[in-house]
Amino acid sequence: MSDMFFRYMGREEYEALMDGRKLVNENMHVGMNTNSAGFCFFKSRGDLDSDIARSSYAAGIVSEYVCVLFRNEGAQLKEGYGLYADPYGDFLDSMTVTEYSTTEYDKTSMVPVETKFEPFREWYDYED
Repeated sequence: MSDMFFRYMGREEYEALMDGRKLVNENMHVGMNTNSAGFCFFKSRGDLDSDIARSSYAAGIVSEYVCVLFRNEGAQLKEGYGLYADPYGDFLDSMTVTEYSTTEYDKTSMVPVETKFEPFREWYDYED
């Protein structure tokens, strides 16, 4: 079975992907507490709802238009890291998260399996 990954993205990227275009991003994210380049993905447990719930560290950083679960069918993903705010720690606490990045992909190399559109209210623990 192919590895599963998920990615948050904005409307423009999502529409380009669904139109079948090859997406290219060679941004090195220099000075942004990561060694990833291009598009960043997170390893999935195969359940998009639980992936979204456990990735609350990305809230406010990623585009929240849509979250897509992918099956990797040939994308060359590089394992790296990203430094994120720890949602369960104190105000300045951080945590290192494994990311997987690539400078290009399309819907044949990263096959969309499931899609969830915003809002991701389950990210936040609001107190009434």
